[in-house]
Amino acid sequence: MEGYSNATRISDVEKQCARLKGLDTSKGDGKDKQHRFERVIAFTGDFLISDESKDDVLDRLKSFIDNKQRENPAIKAQSIELELS
Repeated sequence: MEGYSNATRISDVEKQCARLKGLDTSKGDGKDKQHRFERVIAFTGDFLISDESKDDVLDRLKSFIDNKQRENPAIKAQSIELELS
Protein backbone atom coordinates (compact mmCIF):
# COMPACT_ATOMS: atom_id res chain seq x y z
CA MET A 1 0.00 0.00 0.00
CA GLU A 2 1.27 3.43 -0.84
CA GLY A 3 2.56 5.34 2.16
CA TYR A 4 3.26 2.27 4.29
CA SER A 5 6.54 0.58 5.09
CA ASN A 6 7.00 -3.18 4.69
CA ALA A 7 6.50 -3.77 8.43
CA THR A 8 4.12 -1.51 10.34
CA ARG A 9 1.94 -1.85 13.43
CA ILE A 10 -1.76 -2.02 12.61
CA SER A 11 -2.45 0.90 14.97
CA ASP A 12 0.03 3.02 13.01
CA VAL A 13 -1.74 2.12 9.75
CA GLU A 14 -5.03 3.34 11.21
CA LYS A 15 -3.44 6.67 12.19
CA GLN A 16 -1.92 7.04 8.73
CA CYS A 17 -5.26 6.25 7.04
CA ALA A 18 -7.06 8.82 9.18
CA ARG A 19 -4.42 11.42 8.34
CA LEU A 20 -4.42 10.63 4.61
CA LYS A 21 -8.23 10.73 4.49
CA GLY A 22 -8.33 13.94 6.53
CA LEU A 23 -10.52 12.37 9.24
CA ASP A 24 -10.98 14.31 12.47
CA THR A 25 -11.03 11.46 15.02
CA SER A 26 -12.09 13.82 17.81
CA LYS A 27 -15.68 14.21 16.59
CA GLY A 28 -18.46 12.88 14.39
CA ASP A 29 -17.87 10.13 11.85
CA GLY A 30 -14.11 10.18 12.39
CA LYS A 31 -14.58 9.57 16.11
CA ASP A 32 -17.03 6.72 15.38
CA LYS A 33 -14.53 5.10 12.98
CA GLN A 34 -11.77 5.47 15.57
CA HIS A 35 -13.89 3.73 18.23
CA ARG A 36 -14.78 0.88 15.86
CA PHE A 37 -11.13 0.42 15.00
CA GLU A 38 -10.19 0.39 18.69
CA ARG A 39 -12.76 -2.37 19.32
CA VAL A 40 -11.23 -4.47 16.53
CA ILE A 41 -7.71 -3.89 17.90
CA ALA A 42 -8.89 -4.78 21.41
CA PHE A 43 -9.92 -8.18 20.02
CA THR A 44 -7.10 -8.85 17.54
CA GLY A 45 -4.29 -7.11 19.39
CA ASP A 46 -1.97 -4.48 17.96
CA PHE A 47 0.33 -6.48 15.71
CA LEU A 48 3.02 -5.96 13.14
CA ILE A 49 1.89 -6.28 9.54
CA SER A 50 4.21 -7.04 6.68
CA ASP A 51 4.29 -9.02 3.47
CA GLU A 52 5.15 -12.08 5.58
CA SER A 53 2.23 -11.61 8.00
CA LYS A 54 -0.68 -11.36 5.53
CA ASP A 55 -2.00 -14.80 6.51
CA ASP A 56 -1.82 -13.84 10.20
CA VAL A 57 -3.78 -10.65 9.50
CA LEU A 58 -6.46 -12.62 7.65
CA ASP A 59 -6.62 -15.19 10.47
CA ARG A 60 -7.08 -12.44 13.07
CA LEU A 61 -9.83 -10.78 11.04
CA LYS A 62 -11.57 -14.11 10.49
CA SER A 63 -11.37 -14.78 14.23
CA PHE A 64 -12.94 -11.37 14.91
CA ILE A 65 -15.77 -12.09 12.45
CA ASP A 66 -16.33 -15.60 13.88
CA ASN A 67 -16.50 -14.15 17.40
CA LYS A 68 -19.07 -11.54 16.31
CA GLN A 69 -21.20 -14.31 14.78
CA ARG A 70 -20.93 -16.42 17.95
CA GLU A 71 -21.95 -13.43 20.10
CA ASN A 72 -24.91 -12.69 17.84
CA PRO A 73 -25.90 -15.43 15.37
CA ALA A 74 -28.41 -13.05 13.75
CA ILE A 75 -25.78 -10.40 12.97
CA LYS A 76 -25.79 -9.26 9.37
CA ALA A 77 -22.67 -9.09 7.20
CA GLN A 78 -23.33 -5.37 6.76
CA SER A 79 -22.98 -4.81 10.52
CA ILE A 80 -19.65 -6.66 10.61
CA GLU A 81 -18.46 -4.76 7.54
CA LEU A 82 -19.34 -1.46 9.25
CA GLU A 83 -17.40 -2.55 12.32
CA LEU A 84 -14.34 -3.23 10.17
CA SER A 85 -14.60 -0.13 7.99
